Amino acid sequence: MFLKNIDKTFRIKYKDFMNIKIIVLWTIIILSLIFMSFLTYAFFHVETDCPWNRYIDTKFSVGLNTDNIEIVNEINIGMSKFEVIGILGNPLFITKLYDKNKEWYNYTSDRAAPYGWDFSWFEVRINFENDIVIEKEIGWVYD
Repeated sequence: MFLKNIDKTFRIKYKDFMNIKIIVLWTIIILSLIFMSFLTYAFFHVETDCPWNRYIDTKFSVGLNTDNIEIVNEINIGMSKFEVIGILGNPLFITKLYDKNKEWYNYTSDRAAPYGWDFSWFEVRINFENDIVIEKEIGWVYD
């Protein structure tokens, strides 16, 4: 008699069992969504290469684009500013330095990706001193 009562007290009704299953299922779904949101945030807010378009976060000047990016290799140290403009066109913007004889011609910049995504971007910057190329900075930037 005593064992019969214990057996009855530990039995879970089918309705209660289904409620527990639903609670566990919703807990798993919510935790999965939270985990996936963290993964999404990490993917889109850490500088990486965009898997479907490597140049998605690169803003180009008018004369430069993904199809003719190789023409930056034609720029050499010692070229004049006019020769560079003849090859690459006008820059996206010019940075004048405190030293009046030095300036940077920036042919690309960051922040072209939609929705505030931040990926690596391709930098093309030509540094001039007295209107002569002294340095060219070309490559991927992870900032």
